[in-house]
Amino acid sequence: MAQAMERPAPVVIKEDDVIVGDWSSKDESIEWPIKRAHLPKIEEIKFIYSNGTSQVSIKDVMLIADGKSITKSSEVKFIDSQNAAVSFPIKLPNGVRANNGASLKVTIDGDESDRKAKGRVVLILKD
Repeated sequence: MAQAMERPAPVVIKEDDVIVGDWSSKDESIEWPIKRAHLPKIEEIKFIYSNGTSQVSIKDVMLIADGKSITKSSEVKFIDSQNAAVSFPIKLPNGVRANNGASLKVTIDGDESDRKAKGRVVLILKD
């Protein structure tokens, strides 16, 4: 019962949302590839806390296309077992393309002790 109480409430993702990858509180900077077709449809980027006991700050969320930053949020948001999901709304410039690839890069500050935290990154796409 105590272990169940420590786990965050599950965050539901829609069937058409895209799971980008996993993160850990031990990560500092992570970059995941994104499919070119998904890039112009991204409405927001959601970080979901799946387990752990430490708080994590997520900052410098950046979308990269063709090796250049096309949008960046420097807002710092905190995620933990009580606040199990945070979102970063995305505004892309018109006509954005990624002929040579696209990626999502973020900076994470977490507790480096044994109180690890883990989660997922999901792209919320426009219908």
